[in-house]
Amino acid sequence: WEPLAMAAREEDGGAGGATGQAAPAAAGGGEAGGRLKEDSLDMESFNVERKSLLDVVMDKAEQLELMEKLQRVLVGVRYSGNIDAGEAIKEQIDDCVKKTVAQDEQGGFTTGLTILLNACCLLTLEGPQRLIVGTLRSLQDAESGVKGQGLSFHMFLSIQDTPGRMFPMYSSCSINQPKADPAHLDRDGVINLIPEMSINLQKIGKNLKTLDEKDYQEAMSNMQRKYPEFIPSVKEILGLCASPDVMSLEEYFDLYYTPTRCLGSPLDSEVVWPMPPNLVY
Repeated sequence: WEPLAMAAREEDGGAGGATGQAAPAAAGGGEAGGRLKEDSLDMESFNVERKSLLDVVMDKAEQLELMEKLQRVLVGVRYSGNIDAGEAIKEQIDDCVKKTVAQDEQGGFTTGLTILLNACCLLTLEGPQRLIVGTLRSLQDAESGVKGQGLSFHMFLSIQDTPGRMFPMYSSCSINQPKADPAHLDRDGVINLIPEMSINLQKIGKNLKTLDEKDYQEAMSNMQRKYPEFIPSVKEILGLCASPDVMSLEEYFDLYYTPTRCLGSPLDSEVVWPMPPNLVY
């Protein structure tokens, strides 16, 4: 009987061992089930509808009140004659700005400032690119009466995507500074003077935004007295107009419309074949 008893105990032990091993397996199955549940939750989180990057950027722009892409330009104008002759030119510049805005089908508007001085004029405009380019084009149009009066237009500065407007509206004024010879500016002098001139004009615009209508008109009538430290001199404007490092308006438009002709080679984005499809937003 002893061999049979030992065999029975071995069988009982084997069954017990099998039973003992099955418990951990069952526990492992519970862990696997938990992991599957967590994975399914993670997959569900991927199925949640999210805003595209473009929508996020547009929402952020809306919060910052940046709902239109603005261009800011700073243009120098040199003309023949005294400031009395320049008054007619200033009026024609004003008409070009107003006419371009009136013809805009999208209801855009232009802000900025034109300062008429002796033998020169400084023009800063800000608004949608279509209005800025349209205004500058109309200034070169022979029918506008501006071209052909001993004028030359020079693009001092062009910012394609400025963060916001600095002027509350478009206005123009006249300042009777004495005549002066052009300043002799080297390349470094041009690079330093143009940003300083642009920033000073933006400071004027920022201050004009805080004025009521009466104070605004008074500021326009007494620009030299109210902002003496921000008004550029005739010498500086004529010096920039005479500098070979400053593009004329014609050269700017050549670069704007036909960059390959000015740069002498195709742009990297154009050296692609086959042509990439247009993106649909």
